[in-house]
Amino acid sequence: MKYQRYDDRPLLLKSANIIDLYSGYIYYNKNIIVYSDRIIDIQDSVCLQDDTKYMIVDCTDKFIIPALWDMHIHILCNADLAIPHLLANGVLGIRDMGSSFKEIESLRAKLKENSLPMNVYVTGPILDDKTIPGIDSRINIAETDDVLSVVKELYESGSDYIKVHYKVPYDKYCKLLKHAKKFKLPVVGHVPYDVSIMEAIRLGQRSLEHLSGIFLGSSSSEDVLRERYVTAENNMLAELNEKEAAETFDENKFEEIMKASIENDVYYTPTMRIMKAATSELIDSKPEFYKYISQELIDFMEDFTKELKKFNLIPFFDYMYEQKMKLLSKMHVLKVPIMVGTDSHCSMLGDQFKIFYGCSVHEEMQELVNCGFSNLEALQCATINPVKFLNIADDFGKIETGKIADFLVLNSNPLEDIKNAQDIEYIVLKGMLKPVKEFI
Repeated sequence: MKYQRYDDRPLLLKSANIIDLYSGYIYYNKNIIVYSDRIIDIQDSVCLQDDTKYMIVDCTDKFIIPALWDMHIHILCNADLAIPHLLANGVLGIRDMGSSFKEIESLRAKLKENSLPMNVYVTGPILDDKTIPGIDSRINIAETDDVLSVVKELYESGSDYIKVHYKVPYDKYCKLLKHAKKFKLPVVGHVPYDVSIMEAIRLGQRSLEHLSGIFLGSSSSEDVLRERYVTAENNMLAELNEKEAAETFDENKFEEIMKASIENDVYYTPTMRIMKAATSELIDSKPEFYKYISQELIDFMEDFTKELKKFNLIPFFDYMYEQKMKLLSKMHVLKVPIMVGTDSHCSMLGDQFKIFYGCSVHEEMQELVNCGFSNLEALQCATINPVKFLNIADDFGKIETGKIADFLVLNSNPLEDIKNAQDIEYIVLKGMLKPVKEFI
């Protein structure tokens, strides 16, 4: 189904309550007038003179907020599955953090084919020390002597960012940051085990995912533990060292890292909900989204659950989830920039935690609230902070005249309960209105 305008008249959302997510202030009973892809006027609802020239949507008792973003997602080959669920959940912008060039091309073609002008930013394939047989979503940077060519390939493919993973060697990482600056391609992703988080920040990595590198960098045993991370046979064995890193947490080292993060405008994407999926609270859950995916993928998720239990990893995830929630609470107090991201990928490759496109953004906001963020602050992490990070705040993130018309029409106030952000009646995408019930 193509996403089309109902007619060519300006869209008028009548008697709406506009929430300013910068301040939390609500402007009641306003008319929002949209023409083409922009908000062209906002006026008191009593000001309407001639209603025949507008396509009018009654928004009495509705609440308007900017569109949501998922700043850590993997669409992979799942465009047909992901797109409707993202839209139905009000997620109109994404940062894909590791799909192949072909998969990204397919996603963009699918959006164009269906006239869906979502905001899509991509990293292209992930840079690591290996490739995965049968897929093209990773580039082995460890074995190349020509880091510049890798950066050039990503640039020419249309990548907006470069993503690094845990096993990028120190020397390649330094070269990568140097060459990426020439092409104005920001580097994002994990903090490689071979690189201290302080170095990553000072060398210019722009966003850090999963709170990676913080416990190691904040440990009083950092040097000893780093050797274990670097020499571990695989990432899971390396990550088991996180427990000892958390147990040797040095508050002063942590605060220095956060201070450097703020000074260098580094953003963090915690992805807490995907870790929670492996805790004793949720490990045996049968998520509602199972009805949308294949039995093969359900079986794969359940088999992964069995593997975690077989190796007695649930207590580890319980402990680390609790420690990361405490860490995130500290970051919140220090006002470190946080963005909502989910790591949704629905893939038959690698680990497969029980998490899904769209709804996971709301679950991630709930995680933020659970560790001390107000409802307003959680919403800011899914709206304002992403557009600031992307340098597009002039056009997005606020309901005001001149901004691009990407927003949600909610039936209830999300400032009262974060769950209300999922109570969506309509989405407006580049000025085109659509009831969410038509997507899934």
